[in-house]
Amino acid sequence: MDTLGIDEFNKQTAVKIERSEISIHRRTFINNTNMPIKSYLAHPHKGKKKYLQSALSALKECEVLPAENEEILIVVTETDSKEAEDRLKEKLEAIPSLKLLAMVSGFDTPKK
Repeated sequence: MDTLGIDEFNKQTAVKIERSEISIHRRTFINNTNMPIKSYLAHPHKGKKKYLQSALSALKECEVLPAENEEILIVVTETDSKEAEDRLKEKLEAIPSLKLLAMVSGFDTPKK
């Protein structure tokens, strides 16, 4: 199995996150709404990556991309308000297979 150096892995992860954020940003622009958009690296408990992916994918506010060579998931969230973002955070914290959720970036799209 080919392994990547940490710099190359970070570059590939950043590209995947950027593509997801662009997709979400386009939907937000079309809908003319102000939505918090955040991206995370989700670290599962050992052997629980598939369970974590399934749990995250079940949340309508989450877009999940599995890393190809690491036991992590890339998660991009989109909510319609600060209150919805807080509720989503509570849901994420309640997932038993989630060991660590590290935010990579976050922003609010401007309301027109």
